[in-house]
Amino acid sequence: MSTVGEQQSAARPPAWPRRRHFAALTLLTVGVVVYGSLVPLNFEPLSLSDAWQAFAEIPYVVLGIEKRADWVANLLLFVPIGFFLAAAVNLDRRPSLLTIVWPALTVLACAGLSLALEFTQLWFPPRTVSQNDVLAETLGGAVGASLWVLTGERWIRWWRGLLFSRDLAHQLRWCLEAYTLLFLLYAVLPLDLMVSRAEWLQKVQLGRVHWVPAGIAAWDADFLGRSLVLLLAYVPPGMLLFLKSRRPTHPAGSLAVATAWGVLLVALVEAAQLPIFSRFNSALDVALGIAGVTTGAWCLAAGLPRSLTKALTWGPRPWLLATLAYAALSLVVACAPFDLVDDPQLRVERLRSILRVPFSSLYTGSEFQAVTIILRNVLWLAPLGILWGLALRAFRLGRRPLVLMLCFSAFMALAFCTGLELAQVLVASRHVDVTDVLIGSGASLAGLGFVWWLFGLPAPDQSKPST
Repeated sequence: MSTVGEQQSAARPPAWPRRRHFAALTLLTVGVVVYGSLVPLNFEPLSLSDAWQAFAEIPYVVLGIEKRADWVANLLLFVPIGFFLAAAVNLDRRPSLLTIVWPALTVLACAGLSLALEFTQLWFPPRTVSQNDVLAETLGGAVGASLWVLTGERWIRWWRGLLFSRDLAHQLRWCLEAYTLLFLLYAVLPLDLMVSRAEWLQKVQLGRVHWVPAGIAAWDADFLGRSLVLLLAYVPPGMLLFLKSRRPTHPAGSLAVATAWGVLLVALVEAAQLPIFSRFNSALDVALGIAGVTTGAWCLAAGLPRSLTKALTWGPRPWLLATLAYAALSLVVACAPFDLVDDPQLRVERLRSILRVPFSSLYTGSEFQAVTIILRNVLWLAPLGILWGLALRAFRLGRRPLVLMLCFSAFMALAFCTGLELAQVLVASRHVDVTDVLIGSGASLAGLGFVWWLFGLPAPDQSKPST
């Protein structure tokens, strides 16, 4: 028979996430949005009366195909704010008047934040101010609040079960599902849908629909790199499709079924990208996608999980060597094609460019390009943190030096990413920016945290005698 204390402990909701965590996420997201809305932080004085007059006359712009993606990006930017803000008040509360009206108040708060941001941007040219942005951001907040009302509690229950689950197979399957979902979402971004025949013709004339992409004849490094990335991007969905169609009694049939579903998935992705103006379509993309999903399904059919399980029993030395090897490979990739800068004055100027306002370089392109750059850096340096996390796990230091390990790992990640940027100062064709240092360091630490979530915190070595 369970005690009263045990019953109360079972009835108490898990420690994470709670309302205070969503409040912190709301503040963090708002901070990121405010900072991103004001970079490159070129402040220019403006009297309050002139600002009010200019704000009263902000236009509603008829969006062309080039600006349609920015409108969608502004909408998506406020979706998490609306969701987090609704959860910060309504999570784990019994139905009441507050829980009923709070989603509507959330939308009003998002609209107020959008108006405040647009008004503030008048002091930070060349930021553009328009009614379109206010409408998009308000709609984004409404979408986020609606998602909370429709699926919020159910999603939180699922998320808590996953966070506190110690079923490794379930966690890995969830990782594949989450990756596939995010991959499919990214595949249709930036959602600048074509709505007229002239826009379709413009996409064809720009060479964004072709059977053979440019660069295949030259086989240049940039083309080969993009092709490899596309192939690897389809590997996890191939693994997930194999798990969904696996039949233990007929592994060969499972592989064939997974491959067939993979071909259909690639075809659907390519078809979904066809009406998106910014996206490129080619037969080679289809071939690489099919190769990727087939590779993912084959890896599981060939016994990759058993090999990984065996690798987890290794000592720290193989993981440290793998970490050093990946770090060396990252350095080589960062410095390719090794077109060194000979002019000392130019080296000094490139070195000074590191000190530009963080994330200001992302403002020069579209929001979709900024997301692509961030994802590229994250996927490049997160594996380094994963390998380092596996090495720390193999040392079996226990939980006591956890803070020390985390501080040391953060220092090493920051030092390595800074070293990468300093090395690129000497390479003429490379762009040097402190933004890459911040993103890369965060990605490495995220990889370390992923290992600790997946396998638990490092356990002490039980073979050592206690003192």
